[in-house]
Amino acid sequence: MRKQMKKIGTVLLAAAMTFGLVGCGAKKDSTVVATEAETPSEENEKVIRIGGSGSEDSAMNLELMNVAYKQGYLEDELKKAGYRLDFTFFPGGGPALNEALAAGELDAVVYGDLPAFVGKSNGADTTLIASVNADLQYGIVVANDEIQDPKDLEGKNVIVPEGTAIQYFWENYAAEKGIDTSKVNTINAVEDAASLLMTGDADAIVSTAYGIQSYVYMGVGRILDTGAGIENAHSTYLTVVKTSYLKENPDAAVAINKALIDAYDSVLKDANVLYTSSAGTNLPAEEWEKVYAYDTSFSYLMPEITDSEREYFENFNQWLVDHKLLKEKLDLDSFVDTSYYEKAVKSLDK
Repeated sequence: MRKQMKKIGTVLLAAAMTFGLVGCGAKKDSTVVATEAETPSEENEKVIRIGGSGSEDSAMNLELMNVAYKQGYLEDELKKAGYRLDFTFFPGGGPALNEALAAGELDAVVYGDLPAFVGKSNGADTTLIASVNADLQYGIVVANDEIQDPKDLEGKNVIVPEGTAIQYFWENYAAEKGIDTSKVNTINAVEDAASLLMTGDADAIVSTAYGIQSYVYMGVGRILDTGAGIENAHSTYLTVVKTSYLKENPDAAVAINKALIDAYDSVLKDANVLYTSSAGTNLPAEEWEKVYAYDTSFSYLMPEITDSEREYFENFNQWLVDHKLLKEKLDLDSFVDTSYYEKAVKSLDK
């Protein structure tokens, strides 16, 4: 019994942190991680304060930035540009990061598109400068042997957190698979999702690729299906910087992009660097390999904001308005700025 409760506790932690990646509600808890240069060597040394979801031991919500941060590319490129890096981890995820931006505690953040769009819509002074995953995947975990096909979810209790990118995935996935959602009893749950599945009060959980792999790793259910290959059945993970900070420190945004390009190149040379950089207390490297197995070209990790990603933004933008998560669509032209990536490419002679 004690062993099972420990398992449930671990899974609940993973579920809560997964929700921080794609959801709306969270507490503002944080852990500051200082870089080696603790004391400024010059009076005019510049500092950039970056925040991300997760923790130092389990920074699974940073995607390509995991590699840039853990392999030292981010600190090195910023140092070359004259900046000292202060990185703060927020287990609570997007909402806490938006609060920190609004309070002037952070200069840049790495998080999901939903909190990025909502934050901007609510008045956040931010500019999107790079992508760290243009194809964040989702899937479904089940614990009911009667469910062998997506259509079998009709008449079942399925956990789908409302107002999240998980809901966005679910609606697009269900439409593609011909699932009549009026026949599905959706449950709006997050922290207690795993326990509901284990007790039989829920038949399935819809979650991120990381989330479903974590459930299976912990012995909670099996993967029924994923959204790989389904149009718009994914989300994105982004790097945004305060616009006021960018105006005074444009070279910092170029340095961040250079670090991401270095990280991307290292993944192309050896995929294990991605798995080991993502690994933490909740999920080991060999499980992360399964998370990314849907497409080992890793083209979606390229920091460039491509035309196809912009098309996704347009669709997601409208979905947020339709679901009353935004009052009106964001002006993407004023939000997205690819010039820093272009300057990084030029400086690296790519």
